[in-house]
Amino acid sequence: MITVIKEDQIASAEIWQYDEVFAVRVGEYSEDVEIWHAREIATMYSSLIPAELKVHRQLLVEVDEPYDPEVVDRLRVACSDAWANR
Repeated sequence: MITVIKEDQIASAEIWQYDEVFAVRVGEYSEDVEIWHAREIATMYSSLIPAELKVHRQLLVEVDEPYDPEVVDRLRVACSDAWANR
């Protein structure tokens, strides 16, 4: 599942629901810069319990310059703040 938002919507986005957050240029979703990646702990299953389907969720944040280091740092701080405020 992919969700696209603007930079000013990060604070209200529920970052904890996403596996990855990427910065993308407005309207161009094929090239991105990874901003944040959730750490996952593997779920243990046995042969008697079927594995559950995992939906991979990505959040794309539209910005003018996704490769600018200042923009990347600003987005990382915003994601960390949003995660801390959950």
